[in-house]
Amino acid sequence: MTKSDYKDLVAQAEEAVRSVSDPGLKQIAFQKVLDDLLKANRETGRETEESSALVPPRRSKTKRKPKRESLRGAARGGPTQYIQELIGDGFFTKPKTISEVKAE
Repeated sequence: MTKSDYKDLVAQAEEAVRSVSDPGLKQIAFQKVLDDLLKANRETGRETEESSALVPPRRSKTKRKPKRESLRGAARGGPTQYIQELIGDGFFTKPKTISEVKAE
């Protein structure tokens, strides 16, 4: 696939989402359409080394085990995990206001 072919696929994807008014939805739809066009193009056997350099490789869909680490200050775990840690630390042995929970 040449750069010109890639530009044609991008133009097709842009045309496909032209009528979508929501910017976030338009971006997601554009990416999905472009992915589908690129996949169809690969399946026809027209991919070259040049096109594979233009499209980043997809990540593996294998699930990874989360690392066991303190959740305080960590980006992983989410609010439920953090609340569970507070419970384990005894933070809620006395009633707390929502402000105190947020501050903690």
